[in-house]
Amino acid sequence: MWCFKSAHIGTFRRPFGQTMALGLLLAIATGCGFQPLYGVNHARPGALDATASIAVAPITDRIGQILRNTLNQHFHTTAGPTPKTMQLRVALAESRANLLILPNATTRFAKMTLVAQFTLRTIKDDTVMLRGSSTAISSFNPQASEYANQIAEDAARKRAIDAIAADIRRQLALFLRRQPQATPDT
Repeated sequence: MWCFKSAHIGTFRRPFGQTMALGLLLAIATGCGFQPLYGVNHARPGALDATASIAVAPITDRIGQILRNTLNQHFHTTAGPTPKTMQLRVALAESRANLLILPNATTRFAKMTLVAQFTLRTIKDDTVMLRGSSTAISSFNPQASEYANQIAEDAARKRAIDAIAADIRRQLALFLRRQPQATPDT
C-alpha cells in the first residue's frame, strides 16, 4: 500500500521493509512441512482415514457405553465401511468429590474426575501399538432437588466423556500420523 504524507489522523502506514519481511516469513512458514492433522492428503492418508480402521472394544458400565459411542462417532466419519485392523481397549475410573460443604452438611460445589487408560492393539496378532491415558475434570453445583441434582451430574459426566473422547482421538491421530505408511501387498 502506498503511503503519502497526509493530514488524515489514523492513516495506516506500513513501511516497505515490514511488508517484505512479512511476505518472506509467510513464504518460509508454508515450506516448513506443516500439515493439518485431520486434513486430506492424497499422497498419504490423514488421521481420519487411519482412525476409521479402529474398532472400539466394549467398555463396562453405562458411562463406558456412552464413551464407546462417542469414540465410534469420532472415528467412523467416512461414508463407507472400513476394514478394522486395530482395536482400542479402554478402562474407565470415575470419582466425585464434594468441595464446598456448608455447615448444614449440604454440598454447593462438586468435582467429577474421569480417568481413562487405553491400549491400541492390532487385531491380527494382538500386539500393543500404543498405551496412553486421558483425564478430564468437570464440575457441577448440586441442587436441593434430586432430579435437578441428577441432571447436573449427568451433564458434568457427559462433558468429561466428550473431553476424554476428543483427547483419545487426538492422541491416536498423532500416533497414527507418525507411523510409516504400509505398502500394499501385491
